[in-house]
Amino acid sequence: MWICNSCTATLRQTVEQLPWLANQLALTFARQSRLTPAPSAARRRPVSEDDEESPLPFVPAARDRYDEIRTVLVRWVRDLCEQIGIEFTGSEPATIADLSAWLLAHLDRLITSEDAGLALGELVDVAERGIAAINRPVPPVYRGPCPAVVGTDQRGRPITCGVPLYAQRTETEGGVTVGADMVTCVRCGTTHDGRALEQKLLAKMSGYLMPADEILRVMRELGEPVAKSTWHNWRAKGKIQPRAWRHRGRIVNYWLTSEDEKLYRLDDVRALREAGMAATTARM
Repeated sequence: MWICNSCTATLRQTVEQLPWLANQLALTFARQSRLTPAPSAARRRPVSEDDEESPLPFVPAARDRYDEIRTVLVRWVRDLCEQIGIEFTGSEPATIADLSAWLLAHLDRLITSEDAGLALGELVDVAERGIAAINRPVPPVYRGPCPAVVGTDQRGRPITCGVPLYAQRTETEGGVTVGADMVTCVRCGTTHDGRALEQKLLAKMSGYLMPADEILRVMRELGEPVAKSTWHNWRAKGKIQPRAWRHRGRIVNYWLTSEDEKLYRLDDVRALREAGMAATTARM
């Protein structure tokens, strides 16, 4: 045996959990990102080939981790087959559940190989990265630069702190996630009214013109995310229209060439999102 009993137990437990973890990753990139308890072996649903070829990678990191699990399992199954001179027995193409089951059935041969320690390290590592992908921390909400006055310049004009402020997200009774009421600057220690900062930031940015990818990122940072599918639906139905185009570095209010970048207005997107949420609430 090339690894100790404790490491062997860790390896066995890790391989046993990989089908469940792959299923959770599949759910995550299909918009269900809440981590649920691992089901018993009798209740586990093998990952179908439809899951493996899912065209809905809403969380790219989850899709990458899913593919990584399968790649690592395939490599170790193939290596062990070559070492001990047997063939893999399972469905074709093999699912993660098939690969894990085969590896568990031949675990005694794996732990006595010279590569046992390497296998342990790779399988545990890929499992930990998978767990991190389905249990991602919720990003904070951007509230603008710190407006606290920290001094004056040579002309006596106030100098503001300027450090970017972020509010931790909180959930209301209605299930709406918003930024915390109070925000404290990490540099100067000044505590600000988060709502006042939000209104000031929105007032400043409301007329900004941005391309689609940037406006979706800004909406996410403001705590008002818009799904890409929703955005595409708005565009297809003509609900959101460009307010300007970027032509060779200049912003113009008319379309000139197919290479011109479409620019959208932030307050248009916020108003459309708010109207959609109001309509959804009215139907409930």
